[in-house]
Amino acid sequence: MKKVRDWILSAAFFFSSSAFAQEVTSYQDFASALRAGERFLFVIDMQECTGNAGMPLGYFSPNKLLLMTEKGENSERIVTSDLHFTNYPGNAIYEYTKYTFKSDDTISIRTVVYDPVSFKPIGKDYEIHAKLNQGIKVYTQRD
Repeated sequence: MKKVRDWILSAAFFFSSSAFAQEVTSYQDFASALRAGERFLFVIDMQECTGNAGMPLGYFSPNKLLLMTEKGENSERIVTSDLHFTNYPGNAIYEYTKYTFKSDDTISIRTVVYDPVSFKPIGKDYEIHAKLNQGIKVYTQRD
C-alpha cells in the first residue's frame, strides 16, 4: 500500500511540475506575469494563513484578475474573486471570496456567505490577512 501511495505522490509531483511554469515569489513577479498574459493557480493553506488547526487547504484557477492602480504610494494591487456553491456545516451555501494582493506582498482574503435561495448574507463576513508564499502560493499555469 505504501508503494502505491508513493507512486501516486510521485506521479502527482511529475505532472504538476510539468504543468506549471514556476512559482511566483513576489508581487512584482506576479504583476509582470499578469501583464504578460500568464494564467495562474492559487494554492491556499488556510491553516497556515490563520494559525488555526483544522482549516482547509485548497486551490483554484482564477478566471479573471485585475491590476488596479491608483495615485499614491503602494496603491497598486491585483484583485480577483471566486463565487461557488458549497456545503458548510451541513447546509448548502454560496461562498464569495475576494483576494486582494498588495504591492508589499500582503494579501487580504474577504469571505461572505450567502443563503442559496434568498442570496442574503448569512452572518458576518470575515477577513484573513496573509503574505505571499506564507499560506498562499501563486503559480503561473501553462495551457
